[in-house]
Amino acid sequence: MGVTAGSWPLGRSGRPTGSARRRGHQRPLGQAVYFHRALRRFGAECEFVIYPGEGHSIRERGHRLDVLRRTRAWFERWLQP
Repeated sequence: MGVTAGSWPLGRSGRPTGSARRRGHQRPLGQAVYFHRALRRFGAECEFVIYPGEGHSIRERGHRLDVLRRTRAWFERWLQP
């Protein structure tokens, strides 16, 4: 059975969606790729970033700064008063 925009909650919500995954996270990376592709297929504006060499928590300073910058930009864009 295929998933359609009408049957998938995020496909019809019209709400911005944020999701962060890292290699070694609880879910396999393949599931994150699948989720990203589904978001794009249903017209969601999304971005997919993989931080190489990271496990459950992001440890490299440059990666941490990048996550913070991206998170802040997301909130500034979508949570304007």
